[in-house]
Amino acid sequence: MATNYLNKTYKTEITVNKVDLSYLGKIKLKDISILDHHQDSLINVKNLSTSIFSYRTILDNKLEFEDIDIDGVSFIMRTYKGENDDSFSIFTAKFDDDDQDDNPSDFLLTSTSVHISDADFKIYDENDIDSKALTFNSVNGNINNFKIQGPNIYGDINNMKFVENHGVQIENLTTDFTYTQQEMKLLNSTLETKTSRILMDLIFHRNGSFADFNNKVKFNAEIKEADVSLFDLNKFYDEFGKNDVLHFSTKLSGTLNDFKADDLKLYSDLKSVINGDIHVRNVFNTENGFSANARLRNLTSSYNHLKNLLP
Repeated sequence: MATNYLNKTYKTEITVNKVDLSYLGKIKLKDISILDHHQDSLINVKNLSTSIFSYRTILDNKLEFEDIDIDGVSFIMRTYKGENDDSFSIFTAKFDDDDQDDNPSDFLLTSTSVHISDADFKIYDENDIDSKALTFNSVNGNINNFKIQGPNIYGDINNMKFVENHGVQIENLTTDFTYTQQEMKLLNSTLETKTSRILMDLIFHRNGSFADFNNKVKFNAEIKEADVSLFDLNKFYDEFGKNDVLHFSTKLSGTLNDFKADDLKLYSDLKSVINGDIHVRNVFNTENGFSANARLRNLTSSYNHLKNLLP
């Protein structure tokens, strides 16, 4: 009944292969499939279990859940060749109501806690044949105070673990998460590996889409405190050394392929110091000419350490 209602009202393609109900309000859904606007897979879920504590709210476009357990998730966000908007943006926009400015939609789904296990996320752009897909594999963690209101998504992510596509094992991502048509926020964030830790606020200004992410999606970040090992950085660029830890704070702005690090205050375990402003171009498209221009107020190091730090 719920999926038929959603599909009819919001023109979505959501199916559930099997439903188990108990008299105590427990629900188990199996083989959930959500298709995108090309009838390709957007989200697949092997198992979802929860309980509804207010059945009547479905009549008011409101679905209220207690705890939700999700196991075996496959999420694919793609930008199709010749299109400007990614498939997930197009899907969430179906829940919007252009006639309401203050409240984007009367659709509401809430959960006190969502536990995710064995999830895989993949994001790629078919218009950029040279770009590498962004993947997060073996995702496990919790989202508290989860809410979908129209096209907007909110939640407090706690102790999320995953492996990103460069092979970096994230041991903990904790953040206050917001996803809207205009921006994606990760505030009060903690990101940890076995050898690194970053405290930050991060905002992506998406303006309706994540297409051509490296070049068009602008971001602002305040790195409040960071301890980053060269061992982890070496996963992204294997010319870095491995025997030092960088401690720094800075404010970042721009796009991933053209960003500024203002008021960078950095020191390392091997006693190097870098204070200043740095402008970096073409990190992910080095064929266009990588460059890093700096206005430094303090640079303290040694030849041997610089040789270890940089190629």
